[in-house]
Amino acid sequence: AFVEAKALHVRATALAEAAARPRLLVLALVFLADVELASGDRAAARSALVRAREIVVDEPVAAFAVRSLEDAEGRIGRAAARSA
Repeated sequence: AFVEAKALHVRATALAEAAARPRLLVLALVFLADVELASGDRAAARSALVRAREIVVDEPVAAFAVRSLEDAEGRIGRAAARSA
């Protein structure tokens, strides 16, 4: 189940990136991080959140996407996410 979920979220992330939609890309990365965390891969979850945080810093992103990112960072630890 995690393998299929991860594959779908990786694809969604790629599509959001190809469409140059920062808000969608941040959300896709947050959802990917949740799948990675649920499967036990904390490092991959942190990596996805670090990438999402970089987008939020560089691009105007809807408040909803920023809140989703902050919630996800809280789930795995903001300091850990930023040090990945």
